[in-house]
Amino acid sequence: MKYAWWPHTTNLAVASYRLRCARIVEQLQSGGFDAGLYYPGIKPEILILSKRYDRKSVETAQMLRRDYGTRLVLDLCDNHFYADSASTVWEKRAKDLSEAIATVDLVVASTDQLATVITSEIGNTNIVVIGDAVEPPYQPSGLSLALHPLAHLRLLSLRAKMAKDTIPQGHRLIWFGNHGSGNAAGGMSDLNHLQGILERCHQNHPISLTVISNNRDKYQRTTLSWSIPTYYLDWNLSTFSRALKLHDVAVIPVTRNPFTLCKTNNRILTALLHGLGVIADSIPSYQSLAECVELDNWEEGIIKLTEDKIYKDKSVAAGVQKINHEWSIDHIANQWLTALDSINEAA
Repeated sequence: MKYAWWPHTTNLAVASYRLRCARIVEQLQSGGFDAGLYYPGIKPEILILSKRYDRKSVETAQMLRRDYGTRLVLDLCDNHFYADSASTVWEKRAKDLSEAIATVDLVVASTDQLATVITSEIGNTNIVVIGDAVEPPYQPSGLSLALHPLAHLRLLSLRAKMAKDTIPQGHRLIWFGNHGSGNAAGGMSDLNHLQGILERCHQNHPISLTVISNNRDKYQRTTLSWSIPTYYLDWNLSTFSRALKLHDVAVIPVTRNPFTLCKTNNRILTALLHGLGVIADSIPSYQSLAECVELDNWEEGIIKLTEDKIYKDKSVAAGVQKINHEWSIDHIANQWLTALDSINEAA
């Protein structure tokens, strides 16, 4: 095998695996390239450690290099040098990461900001930036629906609750994402910054908010005192796209810190491709989409995107055009091929 990805997980619920491993491998295979997942016994020409840098894995990778000349790549999409509290767990993780970076032939970072952090922590290293591939709407098969009947019933329940509250067309907001990370503030707790803003808007422009995530208890604690209609749906691949399409505007508040500032723009890309207007707090990776979304303009932005359908649709169309040019799976896969082939040429 020429290219082998060795991800830290193969759980499709994990965005980093879906967007930076599974989709890339699938695209390369469809183009006739020899690519797949790593498993013991194969001897790849290039091994991509996808967010995988524990010492045991790095030792295995070094053995492949020693015995078979395998070239090593480390793909990173989070700033794991940072933790907002002292912990031997986070300290060991940062140390393992530093040692892994010093070992490989190439580091792939998901954003320019993350590449800057890596360089400041490690010094000069061979590093390229490749963003996340866009995640288009997903249409589940009949088999997928049969395998996830509870998720389907929950989606039907969400639809019924939203219809009962009769929020006007265009006024349904949504937040989606992981509920949080143990090493840095962010995730669902970011919604705390929006309560006052959304409630003020709701007084004259009725709105609702749906949360799609992986922690119902945290949702209930977060929205307990809210005066606007809110709903919750557990994230599931078979229902996620259909749930997004029930809504009109995605809200993406961000608690800015060294961890979140390195995040990619994948949530904006996903929202736009599902026809949603977007309003967000700005971080570096969002700036390239500033003309297509509302950044740091919460109350005015919510009203513009919910009340002016022509404005929202034009913003979405401009965003989709930009996505197709810069973050399509073809474009991202070609960037991977260029980066991987470059280390073979340098060998």
